[in-house]
Amino acid sequence: PALKKILELKDLELHEISEGPLYVHVGCQNPLFGRECIHARELLPHTYISLPEDFFSNLNQLLNLDGIRIIDFSKSLKINNYHAIINMVKRTDAFILGNQWQMEELQKGQICSILLEKCSVRKKLFWIKRKKEILSHQAESFLNLIIAYYGSDRKKQR
Repeated sequence: PALKKILELKDLELHEISEGPLYVHVGCQNPLFGRECIHARELLPHTYISLPEDFFSNLNQLLNLDGIRIIDFSKSLKINNYHAIINMVKRTDAFILGNQWQMEELQKGQICSILLEKCSVRKKLFWIKRKKEILSHQAESFLNLIIAYYGSDRKKQR
């Protein structure tokens, strides 16, 4: 609802590309590495890494992951650089929460993606544009590439 209100106030429109479940990404130093699925409770002994808080991440603190809230993780670390986050996940037993669109790239860095079971949280990938604004030919071409690679139809092709 907060995002919808901001879009409305700023005269923006949202277009969904794809939707998918929440994943946990861990490196080979984490004992959960290699698992296909886990329950949120299994993450409690490990360090949760995230970006510094902003308006939307503050809203996420109340998310319920099968009875576990983000604020329930007693060990957490805020890092403001994505590459530093990835390095920390690769070299410790820490984890990040993420999505299916990261999986292929993270796998190249020996980070596995584990489905979070009994989790009603869904991640959405979307793009936003100003209403009444026409995309350039180059923007349309770029958007078509993104949709072809990350769109919901791609999962059916795998």
